Amino acid sequence: MIFNDEGLFGFDVSKWQRDASVTPALEIDFSLMKAYGTDFVIMKAGQYDFTDPGFLYNWRASREAGIPRGSYWFLDYRDTARNQAQRYYNLIRNDMGEGIHAADFETGSQHSLDFLYVFLNEFQQLSQLPNHRIAVYTTYFYFIEAYSTSTEQKQWFGKFPLWLAWYSNFYTDVRVPFPWSLVPEQPFLWQNGTPPIGRQVGVRSEDVDHNKLNGGSDKLMHYFGATPNEQGEEMSDYYEVRSTNTAEYRTIRGGPRITFSPIGTFPTGANTLGKGRVDDLFTFTTDSYDGTILKAKAGDQWVHLYEVNGIAVNGWVAVKHMGQTYTTLRLITTTPTPTEYILHVKDGVTRKFIPEV
Repeated sequence: MIFNDEGLFGFDVSKWQRDASVTPALEIDFSLMKAYGTDFVIMKAGQYDFTDPGFLYNWRASREAGIPRGSYWFLDYRDTARNQAQRYYNLIRNDMGEGIHAADFETGSQHSLDFLYVFLNEFQQLSQLPNHRIAVYTTYFYFIEAYSTSTEQKQWFGKFPLWLAWYSNFYTDVRVPFPWSLVPEQPFLWQNGTPPIGRQVGVRSEDVDHNKLNGGSDKLMHYFGATPNEQGEEMSDYYEVRSTNTAEYRTIRGGPRITFSPIGTFPTGANTLGKGRVDDLFTFTTDSYDGTILKAKAGDQWVHLYEVNGIAVNGWVAVKHMGQTYTTLRLITTTPTPTEYILHVKDGVTRKFIPEV
């Protein structure tokens, strides 16, 4: 895969990113998602004969938060492709936004490209959207194994942009199905994993689907009608993080649990100062196991560090682990001097968060 990663990213969400176990349900916090630096969000509109329970809220709230948005429909063989295209169009016809709308073609679509063909053709006729705003979400193996009547039929799908799911940290590992393999700028979106950062980005689930945009601001405008999110360039509140132990250093890890690989150390001593954003505190709500081995207790906390003693880092350190406190947090509520800043490394891009004055 040829992939131009300029650091633009977004998430896709559905009912699984809300918490319906309480009344009223806890919905996604799109203001927090925007503050994280998110450039776009794509949400499930529906499936079969029903609307996703979170869609109406998500569609409105993401717009109000100022996040460029798109949607997708999960194709389901229990009803005809034409009927589902009609439901999808009826759901969004009064507000189609500026971004892409995608057909989710995976399990449940009968392994037939005829099904996908009818859906896309019908939806485009109803919506009158141009090709670049109607996408296909799929995986490499699912698409190449799906039944097709001819090579010409498969070529027809190439006029729509590809949103490809392939979980890897390296774009060179990714295989792109025909016919998009013939187009250098496809896939336009790469769903590369489900990192455990859900709470940080405003969703109620622990994990959330992460997507990289193939290209820069011109591609974001092309597919979402928007410019990159600059929200993350300012920050006024943060935590000071200090060790409670004078004899034993703490390990900085790649994620908020001990199963993540070490990436550095948090030194001992009262003079050690770490910094982290206030919205980057991860709390375990239940006990967490690796098989039968208890790895974290409910109430354990980790904080995302961006700086330790003036040096930029991008990792997590335990505030409380297995019920024992190892570091302390102090919320800074006074405005720092304009020269003080925190470096945040995200997706390989170092960003400078300058406090407001």
